[in-house]
Amino acid sequence: ALAIAALLRRSRRPAPVAATRRTVDTATATTLGSTEYRKGRARAEDAGFGFGVGTVDTRLEWPAGTETAVIEEHRSAVELADIMMSFGRVKGAAETLAEFIRGNPREAVTPWLKLLEVYRAAGLRDEFNAIAGELNKTFNVTTVNWQSYDALRASKMSLEDLPHICETLQKTWRTTACQRYLQQLLRDNRNGTRAGFPFSVIDEILTLTAILEEDLGPCPPAASASTQR
Repeated sequence: ALAIAALLRRSRRPAPVAATRRTVDTATATTLGSTEYRKGRARAEDAGFGFGVGTVDTRLEWPAGTETAVIEEHRSAVELADIMMSFGRVKGAAETLAEFIRGNPREAVTPWLKLLEVYRAAGLRDEFNAIAGELNKTFNVTTVNWQSYDALRASKMSLEDLPHICETLQKTWRTTACQRYLQQLLRDNRNGTRAGFPFSVIDEILTLTAILEEDLGPCPPAASASTQR
């Protein structure tokens, strides 16, 4: 099986020319911060990924106020919730995340995952179970409840355990097709009828998404979702 760090192994490219690029701080499901993203990118670079100049697809230019604005909005909501939590303002953190989710339920999975963390930390069982039930209906994430949360967080399942997905990622890496495929993996839950991915796999999908976003820009909207998991 392929290790996730070498999932899309390519011969090492020349060192990229220094260039000014927007820093992406896409959060992972575990920490919803930049730490796991940096670790994932470092592992990918060590395994021979190429980044920066020489990508297959050129960076896409997005009109102001479209996808980029939504991406920044959900990041801001998560970052604000983290700050509030650091000051013990659990209610404020929960309200910030819940407000974003109500207005943009399908825009991003990270606010949902963060809200689960907030409710869990605050001991709010009923609120936790309510949002957990909606999460599985909205994104391709495994069904979780208060009792199963810790065990699911400890899952070691990886994308390397799903060779058909690894093959598709390998074939399309560094293209907008790969970006769309990663988004489809997160979103195509067949109206909640799929078992969904465990959090460990969601972490890896978000890390790969962040790496591609830094190189290619935000994922362009797909005309249709033809690739199936």
